Amino acid sequence: MKKIFSVLIVSGFVAAVPAFAANPIQADKAASKFARGIANVATCWGEYITQLPVAIEKSPDYLTGFLYGAVRGTGFTVRRAVVGLYDAVTFPFPGMNNYAPLIRPETVFTPTMDALSD
Repeated sequence: MKKIFSVLIVSGFVAAVPAFAANPIQADKAASKFARGIANVATCWGEYITQLPVAIEKSPDYLTGFLYGAVRGTGFTVRRAVVGLYDAVTFPFPGMNNYAPLIRPETVFTPTMDALSD
């Protein structure tokens, strides 16, 4: 029984080799996905900076806006950290979106960098 199971496992690996060869890793896209993931994990706290003014602008008073901004910033921070971790771990694989970012903006400071480059 062990021999049959071993032969099936080895056969499965051998059969999968052409599938991996058909989709070569696109090194530049994989590297940018990894860098984006690390940047999102490292700067996920920046969501507090970006979400607080939005929440204060939409609320009737500053206290409500501050509390809403803190809750909103926490949610967006967790989301960005999880997506960044996903990108950093799965960078060799194109996935369903072919190395494209899962959330917009690509990093928390992308809008700032775009404004500075104009």
